[in-house]
Amino acid sequence: GLLYYFGDKATPYLVHRIDKDTSGLLLVAKTEEAQVVLAKQFFDHTIERKYNALVWGDFNEDDGTIVGNLARSPKDRRIMAVCDEEHGKHAITHWHVLERFGYVTLVECVLETGRTHQIRAHMKHIGHPLFSDAAYGGDAILKGTTFSRYKQFVDNCFAACPRQAHEPADRALAQIQHQQRPDMKRFLLLAFVAIAMCRMAVAQLFPWQDTTKSIDERVEWLIDNLTLDEKLSLMVHQNPAIPRVGLPAYSWWNEALHGVGRAGEATVYPMPIALAATFDPSLVRNVFNNVALEARIKYQQAQDTGYFGDYAGLTFFTPNINIFRDPRWGRGMETYGEDPYLTAMMGLVTCVAHTYRLSNISSSTATWHR
Repeated sequence: GLLYYFGDKATPYLVHRIDKDTSGLLLVAKTEEAQVVLAKQFFDHTIERKYNALVWGDFNEDDGTIVGNLARSPKDRRIMAVCDEEHGKHAITHWHVLERFGYVTLVECVLETGRTHQIRAHMKHIGHPLFSDAAYGGDAILKGTTFSRYKQFVDNCFAACPRQAHEPADRALAQIQHQQRPDMKRFLLLAFVAIAMCRMAVAQLFPWQDTTKSIDERVEWLIDNLTLDEKLSLMVHQNPAIPRVGLPAYSWWNEALHGVGRAGEATVYPMPIALAATFDPSLVRNVFNNVALEARIKYQQAQDTGYFGDYAGLTFFTPNINIFRDPRWGRGMETYGEDPYLTAMMGLVTCVAHTYRLSNISSSTATWHR
């Protein structure tokens, strides 16, 4: 492109380069002498470089400095990562909050050094990857809600700007004026409006979601506003989403008799008949404290990926306190035995541990008991 622009008039000399999939200012010298002078300014750090970056999350402070050596990541050689002082190259980034949008923040970054991927790696290091930066994890929805409207807004922002959301500020690189590309301006406007609109939409709860109302009022509103067909669709364990009243899709089927392994990898404990053989309610309670913690983590992972199928919800067919014998093999291993008192004690501590643990992680939980 540069050769086509210059033609036979001159030879372009690149002074520096920019990251792939970024838009920004590329400094080109028309003569070798100018290239040497400008390159020396970069080397001596006498050029002031300011970048505006849209990053995930909010900051507790308005200003800060990131100091951390940068080197190739041992896990992925295509990206950079902060390492110890004995390795990598010294790097310093000063940042200042320009505007807060709740789930994302517009910051100004001033570079003391000019390392490869410096802003991207430093922001990732402090937990604020650049918006839409696929290499550093910014192309996932890292903040916000699981509402489909919010996800659609953010996906539209990603599509509008398939590059990292950062560009040089208006005055940068030895006071050379830089104008933002039109598509970057459109993207930033879309991103800001989308995030703001989504936050307002989320804030406008349906009456059944208003925790200031009584349970009876919330349930009554929901029943009154559901059609007969919609009510029938909720009579099975796999409930479809009903967006017009704010109901997400949900599967009521999940199990945790001795762990939540049916939802993928998890800690697996002995079957209930074996747990009961310990005659130790406190041990069983500790087991289900841990089961509930893993259940909450798996639920959040499913929400983050948009999965609403079986074994991903917070309603569990646990514990099974039926006292039964199976005609195929005799005593049921999914219960705590045939003694009513022992079954009651084990079932009680299971419910208390499981429900209490889930409820203290998040209020929107429930447990099925059979």
